[in-house]
Amino acid sequence: MGPTPLAAANFIVLGRIIDLSSPGYSRVSPKLYMILFLCGDLISLVIQAIGGGMAATGVNQMKDPTPGGNIMLGGIVFQMGPIDISYNILLRHLKTQIPLSPKIRFLVCALGFDTTCLFIRAVYRVIELSDGWSGRIIETQVYFDVLDGAMITLAMFTLNIAHPGVFLAPATLDKDAETRSEERNDHNEGA
Repeated sequence: MGPTPLAAANFIVLGRIIDLSSPGYSRVSPKLYMILFLCGDLISLVIQAIGGGMAATGVNQMKDPTPGGNIMLGGIVFQMGPIDISYNILLRHLKTQIPLSPKIRFLVCALGFDTTCLFIRAVYRVIELSDGWSGRIIETQVYFDVLDGAMITLAMFTLNIAHPGVFLAPATLDKDAETRSEERNDHNEGA
């Protein structure tokens, strides 16, 4: 469950960044992005919980846990969709000509790294569960430590270093708005 709240935080911060920097360039409203992504995240969590419960019940009843594992796998694959889409939105945000303050640009880069960590972890989990409950991948501790635990740890530290509460604080946003306004004025005078 580690990546679910982190992914949810990323989706909320992404919506705020879009709302503050370029709502006119967005295909849908920033609020709708947040709602869609959070619903996708919640659905994947419920699917994974159902699968995990089925697998645990199967083990407790001396039955095959594979069907539950397959449902968990489906939930993780489902979760990869919103993560991938949000990552592509972050990349598009960095490539546009929209003036971003250094703090917002740093936050976008941090979210990109955070999302990459979550995606690596999701890919690992898909491979792990595809290999089965007694496969080589699930039984190799170093894979879990590096591709699961370390990725979540890096994602958490990233959000602590580039804390959205600091980078999206009202005082920072007011300065960013002034910077964007000055850049637009400079651009309009030059045209």
